[in-house]
Amino acid sequence: MRFLIGVGTIFLGLIGILLFRYIQIRSVPSFTPQPSTFTLQPPAQAITATLSQSTGVVEQFTRQADDYQEATPGGIIHHGESIATKRGAATITLANLGIVSLRDDAEISFVNLIPDSLMFLHTAGVIDYKTHASIRALHALVELAGDATISVDAPIVKILVTSGTAKIALVDNENNTNVWNFVQSQSAIVNDETRTIVYSF
Repeated sequence: MRFLIGVGTIFLGLIGILLFRYIQIRSVPSFTPQPSTFTLQPPAQAITATLSQSTGVVEQFTRQADDYQEATPGGIIHHGESIATKRGAATITLANLGIVSLRDDAEISFVNLIPDSLMFLHTAGVIDYKTHASIRALHALVELAGDATISVDAPIVKILVTSGTAKIALVDNENNTNVWNFVQSQSAIVNDETRTIVYSF
């Protein structure tokens, strides 16, 4: 008899615990995800560039946007943003670190605007550079210290060093890295499909 009473007490205790948990769960409001946006801020040491001149249609892809929008003359370009010219041209001043000039139908991304390691992604068109920077043009990497004109019309990349020096690195189809050094008036034509280079010294 005592055994049955003990079992019944345990059973009633379990029922009480389950009932308490059920009431507790019912009283907790359900979770509803809220839409939000998250934008990373540029590094504190990064400079800003300025769209100092523009003609025709010039667009900017900002850090807050989902697509290109009309650029504002005199507007600021932040680390990670892009500029594209469509039937137009643009001149961008990099504080006191140089000038980048886009011709018609050109596109560039300012991948890194930290002064000691400027890096641009040049995806289309003809751009004139007057700066010390790394420039990625398709699969070619140009380390520029001076002035150069670079043209990207996939799969061809053309590089003309107009002053100073440039180092061009290219990984071939056998995964070998090849590096060439160029000085003023020397040029190169890179075929991005075959990963080959023709140069003129």
